[in-house]
Amino acid sequence: MLWHGNFLITPKAAHRAYPSRCALLANYWIKHTETAGKPFPLPQRLACESLGVKRGKPALSAFRSPLCLLIIQRFPYAKALGEGKLALFINLIYNYYMKKALFFSIFLLSAMAVFSQAAPRQSIVAILHFEPRGSDISAREAESLSEQLANEIRSWGALTIVNDPQGAEFLVRGYLERVDGQLILSATTYDRPTNRALNTAREQAATVAALSSQMFSFAVQVTENIPFPNYLLGKWQARIDLDDGPLTCILEFRSDRTLIVEQFDTWEHRGEASLRYQGFGTGTYSYWGHARRAINEKPVDGFVSISFRLQDTLTRYSVASYNRVNLSYNESKTVFELVDGGFGCGNNYAGPSVFPGDVVAYGRFTKIN
Repeated sequence: MLWHGNFLITPKAAHRAYPSRCALLANYWIKHTETAGKPFPLPQRLACESLGVKRGKPALSAFRSPLCLLIIQRFPYAKALGEGKLALFINLIYNYYMKKALFFSIFLLSAMAVFSQAAPRQSIVAILHFEPRGSDISAREAESLSEQLANEIRSWGALTIVNDPQGAEFLVRGYLERVDGQLILSATTYDRPTNRALNTAREQAATVAALSSQMFSFAVQVTENIPFPNYLLGKWQARIDLDDGPLTCILEFRSDRTLIVEQFDTWEHRGEASLRYQGFGTGTYSYWGHARRAINEKPVDGFVSISFRLQDTLTRYSVASYNRVNLSYNESKTVFELVDGGFGCGNNYAGPSVFPGDVVAYGRFTKIN
């Protein structure tokens, strides 16, 4: 190996990546060490010559490389330093920029990896200014309500609201009118590419202020058929603690709607003995997210339909299918709970002294990747 200061110049890997810099510094080393009366060691000479660096080759020939030309353009005084000093100068400048580029590349790749996992794709929605209908409805009143709708949906952080309809996937058109003394706010949501109506929304009140107080309910209706981000993407784990050890379930939801069941423990308890298996398998799922709403007085953020096949499991759990299971997330979307249900994994035939219920099911999942 041949070092110049703290820079290794002769490895073939480095030469393949930076041939001009290796040639320049190796040539500089050969020339100046022998000029100083110090014989150049044979191994290093052979290494340099194997890279195409021969004694007497003008060091400045390497300046034809794009890197050297760029440096001379940005630092015009550099060429006046002379061959030796310029070689060292280029080495220092190159190392400086390469370190910055390396740091930026690592940062960028890390950021991309984080956002690819933490920020599922959002649907893009354009809300057009509502149309006033009737002489007693002002354009400003209708426009104000459309802006309030946009702000309400934007505050959820689940959909992207834009002003340009051409950049949207969904359009919302609406109008404000007065009927029998009541203000009626109506809107229709369209799939923009096909102009197909997806659903309608309607609220009524005596005043504009009263309609404003009903904006959340109106927004839920507007977005009923707009897909929300798939926050299920990634790997989730559920755990049930039992006296004879925990049961664990690890599910990975993928963007192509396939499911990897990394682990699915099943269990049953009879008399004084328990039987358990650590299953695994594959499956498919469908998911629909929406604005939080109350179902049977419980908060619901979406539902999932799921089916999978397991190996190494209790027979009754080898094939499973669940349709439209409601779920709710915590605020950071790192935990979800199945509402009014769970993925069955065990049976308790020994009474409450072993487990409170007759059926054991995975119902609370925490994101682990």
